[in-house]
Amino acid sequence: MKNVYALLLAAAFGTGLLNAQTWPEDDVVSDFENLPLEANSWWNGSDMTGGFLSGLAYFPNNYDPDWQSWIFWACSNMADDSTAGWINQYSAITAAGYDTLASGGRNYALAYVPTDFVTMEMMAVPLHFADSMPHLVRGLYATNTTYAALAMEYGDDFSKKFGGESGYDPDYFKLIIWGYLDGNQTETVEFFLADYRFSNHEDDYIVKGWEWIELSGLGKVDSLAFMLASSDTGMFGMNTPAYFCIDNLHVVPASAGIGDMGGAAMPWSVYPNPASGLFRLDAPGIAVAGIGIFNMNGERVFYNENYRTGSGIDVGNLPAGVYIIKIYHGHDLAVQKLIIR
Repeated sequence: MKNVYALLLAAAFGTGLLNAQTWPEDDVVSDFENLPLEANSWWNGSDMTGGFLSGLAYFPNNYDPDWQSWIFWACSNMADDSTAGWINQYSAITAAGYDTLASGGRNYALAYVPTDFVTMEMMAVPLHFADSMPHLVRGLYATNTTYAALAMEYGDDFSKKFGGESGYDPDYFKLIIWGYLDGNQTETVEFFLADYRFSNHEDDYIVKGWEWIELSGLGKVDSLAFMLASSDTGMFGMNTPAYFCIDNLHVVPASAGIGDMGGAAMPWSVYPNPASGLFRLDAPGIAVAGIGIFNMNGERVFYNENYRTGSGIDVGNLPAGVYIIKIYHGHDLAVQKLIIR
């Protein structure tokens, strides 16, 4: 049996982990392979069933038979990464699900984020858990649809080419995710599906692969909400096609604690918290541990493979906000939240 925790440690400390599928065996994964799709097909709710279940998560759909249109969630295994326009709205730019090559799985979910045509504001796409219990969500993989990716890369009749004619316009397209627990909203996580705001424009990008989004910092939630935002807007709201794809949503069963990220929960103290300069981590009987600090976009901003407990960690150079600390000791992995002011 593979040492899952060693793989997690190596990954989080700089091997580009987050795209390695090495997770605790008790994770419940929404991989959409339970959905009976034929090859090169999609489901958009036209059967009026109102949504679908995969893993612990229920993905609602709202189909309008009069307009033959849908909002919120659909599922697909379409593999067309070259046809531009709305006619190809059901394809991921990857031309495959996240785990197609790894396990033969091919399905993925995609969302269309609707606009309220009274206020011209985008509406959040909901997701909730079928067991009505709060859960820790580790994260998910996301990518662009072919429709959105090609519209940003080349422009179309409705949306601009990102970067503009000069290539220097500071365009962006981002996915915003937050959770709810008993009606109370959590922190938000932002993930850029395209970003043209870099001073070195060789760094500008449109996401065309499956990328991990870390969501453990949201804590336990009973539902999630998804929103999109773009620099390309007009009088009717966002011009960029309001679609994104997800796969392999990882959820911890309700029986596992928030500190249980694959091993026994560890009684770690984080102090002071909030912090503005130095902070410390401590746990009874533990002298050395591995420490990784991640921002809410899942980017690692600090690591120390041999952190001596009780010693200071300087975060004075990090922007204010909420961060996730992952603490590794032997086969145990604990997660703590850190607020930097």
